Amino acid sequence: MNFKSCKKTFNRIDDQKKAAVLSTAMNEFAENGFNSANINIIAEKSNVSVGAMYKYFDSKRALYLTCVEWAMMHLNEKIEAVIKEHDDFMTIFEGIIRTVQKYAGENEAFTKLYYEMATESNAEYAMLISSQVEGVTSNLYAAYLSKAKADKQIRQDIDPRFFAFFIDNL
Repeated sequence: MNFKSCKKTFNRIDDQKKAAVLSTAMNEFAENGFNSANINIIAEKSNVSVGAMYKYFDSKRALYLTCVEWAMMHLNEKIEAVIKEHDDFMTIFEGIIRTVQKYAGENEAFTKLYYEMATESNAEYAMLISSQVEGVTSNLYAAYLSKAKADKQIRQDIDPRFFAFFIDNL
């Protein structure tokens, strides 16, 4: 698993260590918000030195964005599995919605992190993260809806991008 928001050194460590750092960081951000989250605490709880954390990430912001990338990567994998598993539009549509709901319930830290971000006064992060999060699911929905339209499983007058936006905001 490789990420865009971190330094190359983080992408070179083993996936288990990455998961430990990101899981710990996500919990810290979810519990304390971005501004109060502490890199030293994340490092200690992850069994990583503070120096290593700064070799992995340019800033707390980069760590935060990498956490979001990690969570979205997992959600994306689950949604893609639903799409590959079925052929029927309604079955896939229902499966995607249930998958997103289940993911939100099973990944409380990510859900808290997302809501914390959306409610904090940092508009820059709110716009950046919400567009990243919603972009992943919206793009998947649009791609699937385009395929369903081509396969004549949905009405031909439906605009896949618009309908994807609607679904993403349910």
